[in-house]
Amino acid sequence: MFGFMNSNLARFADWAFPLVMRGDVLVRIVEADIQIPKSVKDAFKTWAVSSRTCYEEIRHQVQTEYGLPELEALRVESCANIIQGHWQSAVCLTNILLEAFLKLALIYSNTDDPDEKAQPLSRLVGSLSAPVEKYMQMDLNGTINAARKVGLIDKRTKKDLHTFRERFRNAFFHADMQAMFGDETTPVTGLDFGTQDIEHSDVAIRALPLLLGEALWQTAEANAITYFKIVDALIRETLPKVFPHLNAEQPEAPGVEGE
Repeated sequence: MFGFMNSNLARFADWAFPLVMRGDVLVRIVEADIQIPKSVKDAFKTWAVSSRTCYEEIRHQVQTEYGLPELEALRVESCANIIQGHWQSAVCLTNILLEAFLKLALIYSNTDDPDEKAQPLSRLVGSLSAPVEKYMQMDLNGTINAARKVGLIDKRTKKDLHTFRERFRNAFFHADMQAMFGDETTPVTGLDFGTQDIEHSDVAIRALPLLLGEALWQTAEANAITYFKIVDALIRETLPKVFPHLNAEQPEAPGVEGE
């Protein structure tokens, strides 16, 4: 964790994101450089506008820590990918963030009483041994169900998380178009270069592997921010159940559109 907190990304997220996104300083610098081609300047201006918009969407998540160091690297890297418009990376990191959080929440809420006669490190390892053995190798389906069973999440959240598991975790990590789109169709035009015949038809997306790359990207672009904000809100709402002292430390987050 110390390595991450001393990394360029962590430091950049701490102060440079707000500074860079606040105005057009960098845009003016790029505009003034006569050695930069116009096409590059235009691309940079487009990126700057998009980045500022994305930053404003997740300003709270960028600036507010969880209070659990184990998750901060995933939070910051997820935010960085969203700001940069790296949508598929953002979805995949959010998947990892969700899985890591559920495992940690289950482990830390099920620790054993430590052996007071043991040395400090031995006490810590001993108290975590059983829950680590039980939960660390558990898949997402299992951790969602376990979190509901012990009262960390409610029935509706369990249902939502299973939807995310199928649509985002399984779909992206396994490149599974069936999990992502089901029987959803898209209009496709086919051309026979020999006969010049043209065919227009609605085809199931999952039936055309050549659409995989674009389909993954478009799905990620449409869902990355909302998915991350929902998972982030779940973490902030649930952590005080595991660590009650965090309840007073978490500032209220803006609502997620569509909730």
